[in-house]
Amino acid sequence: MAEASHPAAEVCPDDRALTALIEGELSDDARGAIETHLDGCRTCRACLAEVGALLAPADQAPAVRRLGRFEIIEEAGRGGMGVVYRGWDPLLGREVALKRIRPDRADDEATGARQRILHEGRALARLLHPHVVVVFDVFQEGDEIVLATEYVAGATATEWIARGAPSWRERVTLYLQAGLGLAAMHAQGLTH
Repeated sequence: MAEASHPAAEVCPDDRALTALIEGELSDDARGAIETHLDGCRTCRACLAEVGALLAPADQAPAVRRLGRFEIIEEAGRGGMGVVYRGWDPLLGREVALKRIRPDRADDEATGARQRILHEGRALARLLHPHVVVVFDVFQEGDEIVLATEYVAGATATEWIARGAPSWRERVTLYLQAGLGLAAMHAQGLTH
């Protein structure tokens, strides 16, 4: 999902509002409104990060956690294959999802797991389909394999269904889209 640097429908918060946010002086509603704006405005997020870095004492500046060239922002989820982080690609200036494959999933050389994961990453990188995330990179970090993919903000299907009780038509549309993505992967010889 593409993100505008300035959402057209919203006005960026002024200096006073951002200062109040940093100093913790906003009401819950005002803070929530600014945080919602920050989720969609890369420019305001970057400005706020720069101000935060300037205000933090040098000896207390948080270390940037990295995987390869990518910066880790936060953990986004866990699953059977590993951990997924929301990250930032400073070279290309975009958010990414970083899937760190569990070492025990990639270490079984007897089954060729590491080579299969690398092969799948390369195959997915060649696959362009509206219902499959775009793979930007696959690399080895220490003993782990990492996939850097398009970051898609939003809820999981389970969360979406639990939250809003979507109609059966909306559910069928969701399942159809997932099926189309899986069919495109299977056409490339990949399984999920």
